Order: sequence, then structure tokens, then C-alpha cells
Amino acid sequence: MKGKFFNQYPIEDLKLWVNKFFKLWCINQRKRERYAPSFHLDDENLDPKTWCRFPILSGGYKK
Repeated sequence: MKGKFFNQYPIEDLKLWVNKFFKLWCINQRKRERYAPSFHLDDENLDPKTWCRFPILSGGYKK
């Protein structure tokens, strides 16, 4: 995590901001999708738009 913000902000603040980003990303993923959620059981999908996307319904990185 070295960059121009590394020395500008405390590491604790950076950790909080990154955690907040991923939490909000998971919560609001359904708002970015245009289609209704459905099950996808194929692990070799050739569709470039839907292959390897972040799931709409996820646990939000909860342990």
C-alpha cells in the first residue's frame, strides 16, 4: 500500500476507508446490475459480460 497517500494519511484511516469501500461495494452491487438475479452454475462461461463478475447477492466479505 505504498503510494502518494501512504505518508499523507494515517494507516488506520486508510484501512477504515478500504473496509468501508468494500462494504458499500457489496451492499450496492444489486443496484449496478440491470438484470434480475439468477443462479449461474456454469464454471466455463464464454460470455465476456457475465463471466467472472462480482456476485449480485453476496455475504459482503463477512467471516
